[in-house]
Amino acid sequence: MVRQYLVVVGDAGSGFELTTAAEARIAIATAGTRPCRISPIFRVVPDEACNDPLGTCSWVAFFCPRRAFEFIGEQTQPTQERLWFSHGLASVVQFAPSKEALLETLAGQEDKMAAYEIWQLTDGRVTVVEQWVRDAILPNCSLTDYSGLSKDAQRLLEEIQVNLHEAARCAAIYMPEQGPKLERITVSVNEMLQELKILQQQAPVLATAIPEPTTEVKSGTPSTNGANADRHQRINQRLSHLIQLNSALAYVVSQTTNGSVPILERPCLISTYSLLGVGTAYRAVSAVAGYVENVFERHPVLPVIDKFYRTVKGFHPPTSLPHYDLNVLRKAELCIDQFLSAQIEESRPKLAFFSLRLGFGEAHFSVTAAAQVLHAADSVRWSLMTLTHELLHSHVTGLLSTIFCEGVTEGLTKERFQQYHDDYNAYLRGPRDDVSPPKLLSALRAMIFIFAAYRHNAYETAETLTPESKQAKLSGKTPESPELFRSFYGHSLRLLEELLVHTLDIRYFYRGDRDLFLELLWESWTTVPAVVGDLETYLLRSLVAVGTLEEGPVAQRFKLASERLVEKLRVLSARQSQNAFLQKAVHHLEDKNNSRRLRILFYPAIYIADMAATFLCSQKIEASLWSDDPNIEPGANSLPDYALEFGVFRGGRVSNPIPLLATRLRAGTTGNREDERSAWLLLATASAASPQ
Repeated sequence: MVRQYLVVVGDAGSGFELTTAAEARIAIATAGTRPCRISPIFRVVPDEACNDPLGTCSWVAFFCPRRAFEFIGEQTQPTQERLWFSHGLASVVQFAPSKEALLETLAGQEDKMAAYEIWQLTDGRVTVVEQWVRDAILPNCSLTDYSGLSKDAQRLLEEIQVNLHEAARCAAIYMPEQGPKLERITVSVNEMLQELKILQQQAPVLATAIPEPTTEVKSGTPSTNGANADRHQRINQRLSHLIQLNSALAYVVSQTTNGSVPILERPCLISTYSLLGVGTAYRAVSAVAGYVENVFERHPVLPVIDKFYRTVKGFHPPTSLPHYDLNVLRKAELCIDQFLSAQIEESRPKLAFFSLRLGFGEAHFSVTAAAQVLHAADSVRWSLMTLTHELLHSHVTGLLSTIFCEGVTEGLTKERFQQYHDDYNAYLRGPRDDVSPPKLLSALRAMIFIFAAYRHNAYETAETLTPESKQAKLSGKTPESPELFRSFYGHSLRLLEELLVHTLDIRYFYRGDRDLFLELLWESWTTVPAVVGDLETYLLRSLVAVGTLEEGPVAQRFKLASERLVEKLRVLSARQSQNAFLQKAVHHLEDKNNSRRLRILFYPAIYIADMAATFLCSQKIEASLWSDDPNIEPGANSLPDYALEFGVFRGGRVSNPIPLLATRLRAGTTGNREDERSAWLLLATASAASPQ
């Protein structure tokens, strides 16, 4: 393939000129003081002898196929040789000496198009001679009446309604698979809207600005003040969720509508894609998120935990971590797949989009991919596989909420922690013959608190280590009060979530391929400043994820995981000899004192990760994430291969993007033509969007 930048300079008043450039800086220099919009385009069939797409051509067509990857694959070889592709909704571009040549490509394929636009060039000056956009039926994204809410809430919901309309309008034309997701988002907004109405009726003053409490309110009963404060908090939470959703919708509207027909009227906000936009690349990100969400909806584990784990007999959780044995958990002979049914449970879908600021991340209504994916999707450091980690954060949040709240809405109250504290102390006293084992959900909850207590003690013990210290003894310090108990849990929550996410991630999306998992983890982490400042925690997370796949006593599992991690980091460090961060990670692991610290911290961490692997991980989910696509073939190791070579366009679609992304990762592609490979990969991945 050959990359060129398509460059439009000028404005509606002075007119537009179309040129090409090999590099963005050359395009900008050519524009001078005039406005300039650019987008990279890539030749479908490489031809190094013909790099300039304009040449003697005076006509350009911007095709917006409903299925770009399949559309290109279905064309004849002579037609493919005349085509270029982009990141935008106008994903297929053709240059020709006459309009007839463009119409010849279009003939008989109109039903495959969402839109198209044809330009004529006269000495480079652009004349738009034809535009067409297909008719479409808009999804139902109407909000219910919100006129009775506070002024701030009304203005916020007005913005959301406008953004929903624009997103739905563009989806109906260009990407109809987005319609059902937007409708479900609308349902969620209307539910929050109705809740705000109810909360406002209960406490009308809270719907507007919150005044200074009056003497009467200050002297009111604690229960009254507490109820008002709770309502106030719930109102703020709902408004915060709506603000976050509105921000996500603004991103979505920008990335789905900009670059659509009429092209010259809709500049994209991502500067180097400002002409044609990133609409097709957006579909790729959305396709990955949508596929994963669909799998979890087909195998809903949260209802299993809420319904069956509360009633099925569990086990007495191990309470002495220095002597902990994984076989104690395995003897329970319980797994989540025993209770999964074929019933589908819809979850709250997330809007997926690129973010220049947030990078890879997850929030209540959204999941974001780093904008660097646009030019480096076919690299390890910016692979779309990183998105799976963020999607699992939402899943783990649901797991923990279900384990602790048991179907109630008030959350982890002081009274609940008092009960959990009593249960915890009972577990520490050990099993009794006259007492039945706790229910499974109660046992899992106890394990989380045992982890929290041991984690607190492990860090205290690690801080006392010196090179002369003897073997440190680890114990689970019993919190003396529910308040201290709650503090232990709160301080351990961040690590707890990450350990659970990594434990599920290495199984679900890497099928136990330790090397591939570690390579993506550390290649991507080298781009995150926070990792450098907290190297020990990131090393611990890696060791625990790998350690859950090892057998034997905990000390042996730590040793095996450490050896594998050091080996992988050395390979990465040798490959990137200037990367001081990777070298620092190797030195940290090889330092005896640091290694002793990590081993102490490893005990409580592997304990809770084993719990997740044994009772919260579904083999049915794992199997679904690696099936449903005829291009999947048996691989040399635990991961299947995806039979699609770089640069190949062929009829059909990518049904499952996960094996495709994993196969590209294992290919170990670096450097050469990275932006071209990445553009092709995004185009192929976009075809995984649900067909309509």
